[in-house]
Amino acid sequence: MLNILWLENDAMKFKKVGDVLAGSFLQMLEPKHVDITKKAFEFLVEKLIFARMNNDTITSTIESILDRISEREIVGKFASFIPESASAMMDDIVYMLINANQKAVILEIIEKERSYENKKNIAASLVKTRDTEIIKKLFDKAGRQGFFKNRFLSDLVALCGTFKTAESLGHIKKILERRPFINTKAVRDIRVQAALSLGMIGTPEAMDAVRKFSDDTDNAVRAICRLILESNEAARKKGDPNG
Repeated sequence: MLNILWLENDAMKFKKVGDVLAGSFLQMLEPKHVDITKKAFEFLVEKLIFARMNNDTITSTIESILDRISEREIVGKFASFIPESASAMMDDIVYMLINANQKAVILEIIEKERSYENKKNIAASLVKTRDTEIIKKLFDKAGRQGFFKNRFLSDLVALCGTFKTAESLGHIKKILERRPFINTKAVRDIRVQAALSLGMIGTPEAMDAVRKFSDDTDNAVRAICRLILESNEAARKKGDPNG
């Protein structure tokens, strides 16, 4: 069906087949069908991008089909799968909800989730989207829990480093720049994690921030920044393309 739709440029014919596809979404809404559903959804998103680039007459038809898929019943069903989903399935569901303009739904889920591990897993899927608005909302949420001695904020910073999420740079740099009057272990730990994540992201802007704090007054922060710079320089000399 997707192959037929990709080649179809007649708006009426596309709508006829597209309506069948959209109507099947509700029937496919079982955890075992999430991967197939995501492929169909991804196809529509890509087809929409292609149609908009070419000013195609089927653009409004695709938008209409995506609107149907974004209806409350379908969105609610997808959202109900999230807490217990495996990583790959969660990534697929998050992709669909974001592209269905349902960012608020995902953020509400992570806000209400009681299991910390589930909350962290949802955050990982969100970080991987590299969606600037989503990442800002996550840091805003983490910041409301207090800046330091904050497990979720520390894990969020670590996730951004793991997935090399350059869209988080501004938020992580602010954490590294914070120097409270009392330098507790919690303060040191989260600043060290911020430096590590900047090093893992590794863009010129990230490395400039690491370089700036290589003379920090805190011994642990200074040491980790210097180690990151030394490792980066060693990789560069070896001709590592990531160095």
